[in-house]
Amino acid sequence: MLNDDLSKIFLKPTWFRRSSNPSPKPSIDSLPKSSSVPSPHSSPKNSLTKSFKDFFFRQKLDDADELKSQGQIYYMSGNYKESLEYLNNSLNINPNDADALRFRGEIYFKKQNYSDSLADFGKSLELEPNNAMALRSRGKIYYTQGKYAESLIDLTTSLEIDPDNEIALRFRGQACYMLGHYEDSCKDLNKLLEIDSDNSGALSLLGQSYFALGKSYFKLAKYHESLEYLNKSLRIDSNNDDALKTRGQAYYMLGHYNSSLENLTSALKINPKDAESFRARGKVYYILNKYNESLEDLNKSLTIEPNHPFALRTRGETHYKLNNYDESLNDLSKSMEFEPDNTFALKSRGQTYFALNRYEESLADLNKLNEIDPNNAVALRLRGEIYYSLERYEESLEDLTRSLEINPDNAIALRLRGKVCYKLKQYNESIIYLNESLRFDPKNVDALIFLGDSYFEIKKFKESSEIWSELLKIDSKNTVALERLGKTYYKLEKYEKSLEYLTKLLNFDPKNITALRTRGQTYCMTGKYGNSLEDLDKALEINPNDAESLRARGTAYYNLQKYNESLKDLTESLEIEPDHLFALKSRAKTYNMLSRYEESLADLVKYLEIDRKNPNRAAILNLEGEACYMLKRYDESIKYLIESLKLEPNNVITLKFLAQSYFELKRKAVKVN
Repeated sequence: MLNDDLSKIFLKPTWFRRSSNPSPKPSIDSLPKSSSVPSPHSSPKNSLTKSFKDFFFRQKLDDADELKSQGQIYYMSGNYKESLEYLNNSLNINPNDADALRFRGEIYFKKQNYSDSLADFGKSLELEPNNAMALRSRGKIYYTQGKYAESLIDLTTSLEIDPDNEIALRFRGQACYMLGHYEDSCKDLNKLLEIDSDNSGALSLLGQSYFALGKSYFKLAKYHESLEYLNKSLRIDSNNDDALKTRGQAYYMLGHYNSSLENLTSALKINPKDAESFRARGKVYYILNKYNESLEDLNKSLTIEPNHPFALRTRGETHYKLNNYDESLNDLSKSMEFEPDNTFALKSRGQTYFALNRYEESLADLNKLNEIDPNNAVALRLRGEIYYSLERYEESLEDLTRSLEINPDNAIALRLRGKVCYKLKQYNESIIYLNESLRFDPKNVDALIFLGDSYFEIKKFKESSEIWSELLKIDSKNTVALERLGKTYYKLEKYEKSLEYLTKLLNFDPKNITALRTRGQTYCMTGKYGNSLEDLDKALEINPNDAESLRARGTAYYNLQKYNESLKDLTESLEIEPDHLFALKSRAKTYNMLSRYEESLADLVKYLEIDRKNPNRAAILNLEGEACYMLKRYDESIKYLIESLKLEPNNVITLKFLAQSYFELKRKAVKVN
């Protein structure tokens, strides 16, 4: 009973003073010695009360001070009922006794009569505004009532008067904590612990304040500061599962995933049914590509809290990574029942619909996401990818351009834009974006393939071959690289190298029609017509309507002087691709060899109708001149040959046929005359 604030003050030797009446007054020192030390077997409270009674009942209580003193003695003995009676009588005589008001206010506080307690302390402070004990006590009452702001004011004023008071420091630390002033709470509690290092309550509250500070900084996304205070909190209480959980989440936000796992696992050992810790650890496993572990944690989390949208959304994303698209769709759709406008859920469900080839539903989600967040670079990129798959290249290009304006260094968006440019035959732009994407993702196979193809399309065969060689360093059995390298070396007229890579490809993919066709063409260029026909026959067994293989075999037959077989293949190829210039020219030459000059001339005329600005037009005009010469249409022959000579004035064959045409025309005229 002697541990409260008033008792400590009361027991000080200077406490008992009387403002009037110089007669001797009762004091602690004047108590009988036998009453000051109770027997070990007696109750300290009862023994002290009896001693006080025996001593004070002999005193004449004829004024307010006497009554107050008796009330104080009863207060010290813990007999608050008797104490209150004497203090009431004292205050009836002297209602402005601040000392008596404080004692009565304290009794009211102990009886939880807070309104009367506040009234007494309020009046005592009107009489003695700077009384630190009264300010402390009123601050304590306000704190008990949950009036933390009022409590803080009184306790602060009290500490300005008595700066090292442990009670005031403790309660102000608590009030600051309740008001969310965690840094101020920590200051008071640290000061209290400097005074009393064994104060376990202060230490415990300090740990909570550090945790609250760490949590506050976490919510402000100040993760380094959060860790600083969470570390302090856990040094005080290493088993605080909430602090471990929050520290794990802070490590996650900083990208320290292993530390995050360690803390979340520790938190779950202490509290194995904490859904939030399971959710958080499931997300960490997801980031670490440990999708099965992620799924296990998220399942446990959802067993505890079945409708938590974050857990549903994250499990949906995890199912997506495991190619469980239907399960992913179910989770994401359910999460959106609770959060219909959640941008992460819209993005993820759009992705899942895309994986299921449900493009319109995917577009619907991404369009909605774009309405909510028009500057979401990821959503724009995904929509651009869908448009690409739907061959809506202009719309794809628009979205990818906007995405890259927001996030210019995104390798996926750069790669997709490069692919779109390729599809739009904007090969130079394609090369720019694909090279830029490879700066961030240098071994991306898809980007390398499109880059190699882009160089090939603009006839930069050397650069194209370098890309395919780079791809083969990544994957020595990449069929696309082997096939394209064979074609590129063919274009570079490096036929042996072409044969090397095409044969390597056909060793483990013997039915690769492109490799068979290209190797057949390469054999033809090296004069190995038998080998050429063998490969081209195989290619046409796989696809009898492959126009390019038919053209190539027609060329091989032509070189073998098998003109009828050549004519058959070239005609079939032109039925499939009627305007193919090489096939028209080759068939015209074949008709010419078969002396079918009218048909030859028809193919050549069609050739020039399709492409009047062809750089090889001189050769076609020359063939037309030859056909007309053989048909004895010398006027037309001369016309074609003169036009050919304008383009190639020194062509000997053209000059020869022109001379012969003039000669035959002149001879014909002489014969007529």
